[in-house]
Amino acid sequence: MYVLSLSVILYHIDMHINSYREREDDALYTYIYISNVTLLLATAMEAKEQTLIESLVELNLRHDGLQAEAVGMRGALAELRKLRGEHAMVLEMLGEKEERVVELEAMCQ
Repeated sequence: MYVLSLSVILYHIDMHINSYREREDDALYTYIYISNVTLLLATAMEAKEQTLIESLVELNLRHDGLQAEAVGMRGALAELRKLRGEHAMVLEMLGEKEERVVELEAMCQ
């Protein structure tokens, strides 16, 4: 889609002003000029609206993707916490076994 920039619109308006200055006494040409300017501005507004709609769609898709990623990260964080708890428990059990081995070795001597 071709998007009219403000400079293009101003160029066209200026071009129309210059062409209609020669005939400014004619009301029909004034009406045509105003209609052309209105059409150019409406076209520019529609193009800008379409651009904004497309940007909004892209942002919504990105937002949905980031939300899904956040849910996955929350699940990974919960799994990490669970594994850390299990790791701490295993270390505690290992420490208790080492203490028992030392006790048994002391009894054997």
